[in-house]
Amino acid sequence: MKLPHAVSALAILGSTATPLAACFGGCAGGGASGAGVTATTASAPAQAASIAPAERVALLNQSFDIASLIPQEPHAKDRAKAQEAVALACLDLGMVEQADYLARRIDGWRRGEALGLAGQRYATAGNADAARRCAQQAADAARGDDTWTGERVMALVAGIHARLGDDAALARTLPAVSDRTRGAFEAARASVVKDADLDAQADAFDRAFLLQDLDFARGAFDGYCAWLDRVQSDAPRRARALRAIDDSIKGFPLDLQVAYLCSVADWLAAHGDVPGARRRIDRAAAVLAATAFQAEDVVPLGMHVARSRIRAGDAAAGRGDIDRLRREYDAKADYVVNLRRGMSLRALAEGWAMLGERDAALRCWADALEAGVLNPNSRPRAEDLSATVLSMAVAGVPPTPVMRSRIDTIRNGLGDPW
Repeated sequence: MKLPHAVSALAILGSTATPLAACFGGCAGGGASGAGVTATTASAPAQAASIAPAERVALLNQSFDIASLIPQEPHAKDRAKAQEAVALACLDLGMVEQADYLARRIDGWRRGEALGLAGQRYATAGNADAARRCAQQAADAARGDDTWTGERVMALVAGIHARLGDDAALARTLPAVSDRTRGAFEAARASVVKDADLDAQADAFDRAFLLQDLDFARGAFDGYCAWLDRVQSDAPRRARALRAIDDSIKGFPLDLQVAYLCSVADWLAAHGDVPGARRRIDRAAAVLAATAFQAEDVVPLGMHVARSRIRAGDAAAGRGDIDRLRREYDAKADYVVNLRRGMSLRALAEGWAMLGERDAALRCWADALEAGVLNPNSRPRAEDLSATVLSMAVAGVPPTPVMRSRIDTIRNGLGDPW
């Protein structure tokens, strides 16, 4: 997508009848980059989780601590990204206080993003004091950042104020919300916008799609997904949202088409529309079948479909996908750069965990541990190790004693050269 003409997105998104001070609630989404090819640790917890809460927290902390071993200089971006992955996983697991605690140990704009998302969760839960503290700390993290990252954080901060109904604070914050990050704010306020203004908000999302710009389209997609939660019991509006989402997906890059179709399928399955879920899963599978993706992306993208099949009640088909994808990975592993092999193996492990196949999942995680040490530099080894530990924590499957020993050995071996 590209922007075809010089039109202000703020004018388009902001041209509804909804007063800005009345804006919405809080987005539950995560970061702003391609979900289609990233690790799967942000997915829902495995169905067969068998981990004690304290053990899960210990694994989450271990993952964060491994990420924190990466030197701030010259790897500040990589360190913060790996740390934030843990904080966002905590939010997905409903562990807001843990996410808040970890977020405050991150440097840079990702601290603000994680705190902004945590603050929205606090606001939704009615913990106004914690939400306002997160809003202030997130805004502090964005101070002086005039790039899209600072604007992204301020959009999340505005979402906190909207969800709390703090109109004065919202009015002070909205000028820092840019056109391109307005979608994150709109998604955040979807849960609290007045019923009379819902259609005007959806009209704004539709106009954003017409811009043919990927940033605006993503914002509108996220906004409609949040809007769908709000109108789930309103059949005409629900149909409108699904129609707009389905039509918009056609314009996204192919990897995002797969991820977004599966995301919508998961929502539908969770709300009892299994036929609708399976139609979108089939559409995602058709995109995969018709596209020659890079070897390193085949398994992570394919596992989006496999996991959605399982969530939609077709465990046999999901199992078949996982078996096939493991064979494809083994056949093409030599063509996958060592920095990306663990991503495929973790995705496979999480799929097996969803099916309750604990031993098969542990074998994949053990393979991921070994794949993660192939690179001679410690930074990618630390990133891989942190991601593998995090994957097990999210899936709810603790490592075996042998794997714990291996994790410690790999961690103790990190050092120069980074």
